[in-house]
Amino acid sequence: MTGYQSVVGDSWAVAHPWRQAFPDEPFLGVRFDGRAAWVLFEPKTAARPLPPPTLREIRRVFEEAGESWIDEHVFIHEASSLGAGHRLARRVVCILRSDAPTD
Repeated sequence: MTGYQSVVGDSWAVAHPWRQAFPDEPFLGVRFDGRAAWVLFEPKTAARPLPPPTLREIRRVFEEAGESWIDEHVFIHEASSLGAGHRLARRVVCILRSDAPTD
């Protein structure tokens, strides 16, 4: 990966302009509407898929978090709190960083 960003807000609407602005980067977002916290990860990019080991590791952390829905296009987790959602997002970012080239 050449980069990544994490978006926090109260709507998933930001995902659409994200894909237009950064088509080569996966989308990672934390949504909090005052009652529920959700983590959304879209691994598909316009340029290339995530390396299979990276994708497997991210899938594993979503599965470990519980209450997740996972398919080839999107991983969604209902977090128990905003803090729990941030912790899961941080784990995903760490995995993406470990896959980043170091040159």
